[in-house]
Amino acid sequence: NETNLGWRKNFRVALDKCNGEFVFLCDQDDIWKETKIEEMVSVMERHPDIELLASDYESLNMDSNEDVTIRGNKKGKGSLEQLHFGYGSLSVLRPGCTYCARNSLVRFALDHDMESAPHDAILWGWASIRNGLYIYHKDLIVYRRHSGCASLSSENLSIGKRLKQLEYDISVEEFFSSACRNNGYDNQSNILSEQITFNRKRMEVIRNKKVFHTAKFVLNNLKHYPTKRNAASDIYIVIGKQKSETI
Repeated sequence: NETNLGWRKNFRVALDKCNGEFVFLCDQDDIWKETKIEEMVSVMERHPDIELLASDYESLNMDSNEDVTIRGNKKGKGSLEQLHFGYGSLSVLRPGCTYCARNSLVRFALDHDMESAPHDAILWGWASIRNGLYIYHKDLIVYRRHSGCASLSSENLSIGKRLKQLEYDISVEEFFSSACRNNGYDNQSNILSEQITFNRKRMEVIRNKKVFHTAKFVLNNLKHYPTKRNAASDIYIVIGKQKSETI
């Protein structure tokens, strides 16, 4: 590019230039298994309802010995799982480098885009909303994780970081809720509206920093959390904040 577009815009430009039926994202120094493309294309061809297929992966941490928990990564080798849309479905559970996307989804996502959000989050969100999101339970890449990498996930285990993440989550949910309403996905829009209300209440509970109240809220609203680990971490960060204030 003549000028630096930044990684978000650069991905959009690259995706817009793709004209093949299936689009694979390859943006880092990850190690692909030799059969990755062959296997994922085969699954996509056998299942035309799949719009986005994400594989499992092995995680290789370059800067630490952190043990990474990957949701569902221990399921049957080679099994196929559809992720049905519901509360917390916009939470991205696989990095973009594991994706095989149908070009029709890429076109739709580019036409109905939130450019401030990562490209893989937009693809994941629309695939889930359109009931075309699946996971192929087989490790097909070794995903290198570097400190400071834009795609490195964080547990956000502090109140400040968690609140900032929730503010971002709400902005994404508001975008998709409005876009769903404008494109005939009314049921999905209603679910997202409920999720927005939940996340706003979640922010209030975390700000109050009361362990019992937080634990009660979490137990009463488990269905809204993307994972049980994410739910438990709300309690953990409030406990941690109380201990630091006591000290």
